[in-house]
Amino acid sequence: MLLGALIALAVPLVIAGVQEVVQRPSPLTLLRVGFANSNADASGPVTMIWSVELYTAQLYMQGPSGSAAPTEIRLIDPEGRVILARATRLLDPAVNIGVCPSHRPPKGTSWWSAEIPLALAEELRGRRALTYRFEASIRTEWRPVVLVDSGCRGVGRG
Repeated sequence: MLLGALIALAVPLVIAGVQEVVQRPSPLTLLRVGFANSNADASGPVTMIWSVELYTAQLYMQGPSGSAAPTEIRLIDPEGRVILARATRLLDPAVNIGVCPSHRPPKGTSWWSAEIPLALAEELRGRRALTYRFEASIRTEWRPVVLVDSGCRGVGRG
C-alpha cells in the first residue's frame, strides 16, 4: 500500500522532470527574442536565449542571425575582468539543434557554448540576479547581452 502511494507520487515528478529537459522554448519566448534583436544590428544590446546543463556548468546560448549576429561572446566576472572569450558559430537546422534538445533553430542562428563558473550556473538555474555579465562583439563593437531563459535544461549533449 505504501509502495503504491510512493509510486503514484513519484510518477508525476519524473514526468515533470523529463518535460523540463525536452521541452522547446515557447513561441512567446522566441517572438520576444526575435523582436528584441530586430534592431540589434543598429546599436542596442543583443538578446540571446540560454539553457544550462542540470549537472554541469555547461552553458548554451543562441542569438540573432545576419548582420546582428555576434562574432564573439565574452564573460565578465563581478570584478570587471574578462574571464572567458569564445567565438560564436552559425547553426544549420539540418545538422544542429538549438538550446533545447528538441528544437531546430532558424538557419544562420548564432551559437555560443562554454563551461562557465559554477556560481554563475547556479545563479542561472535559480533565476537569481547575475553577478557576471556577457558582452557580444558585433562589427568590432562590444555590446551587452540580454539573457532570456529558454526554459530548457539539458542533461548532456555528449
